[in-house]
Amino acid sequence: MSQVRTNSLVPIGGVPAGASGGGVVQCVQSILTSATSFNSGTLQIPITASITPRSSSNKILIIGQICCDIDSNSRGFLSLTKAGSQITAYRGDAAGNRLRAVCNMENNDSGVGLIYTLCFLDSPATTSSTTYGIGMERDGNTMYVNRSSDDSNVSNRMRGATSLTLLEISG
Repeated sequence: MSQVRTNSLVPIGGVPAGASGGGVVQCVQSILTSATSFNSGTLQIPITASITPRSSSNKILIIGQICCDIDSNSRGFLSLTKAGSQITAYRGDAAGNRLRAVCNMENNDSGVGLIYTLCFLDSPATTSSTTYGIGMERDGNTMYVNRSSDDSNVSNRMRGATSLTLLEISG
């Protein structure tokens, strides 16, 4: 005889009204494996993911992991974007001429790219499709995604991958 045992069943739309939230309603992921370089100042790297929340009270957990590097004597700044613009709730405070971003990246002069992880819980308050991405801004020379600044064809150099994962969390 078959049996099904569970502590709870959560509807596809998330936890019902009046119940506590926190269940994952849906998950979307984009992966970028191609190696790319950029010379412009502010840009959105070519990875985005779109999600249509099932309830306007739900939140979106954004997890971005980027493999990148930058030329010597340069700096790069990373942020998360929504609809092509920096998510203003997830960046540093304004202070003089300083750039507002999530984190700073610098060349590590080792010939390998570094992995940076960005994570933020957004409250889009909509049931319309919303597109998220990873933004980069540079101060200096070229920035590289999924490769090192020294892209020599030798066994101690790498090609990496970048991912963007969106989880709708019931409110």
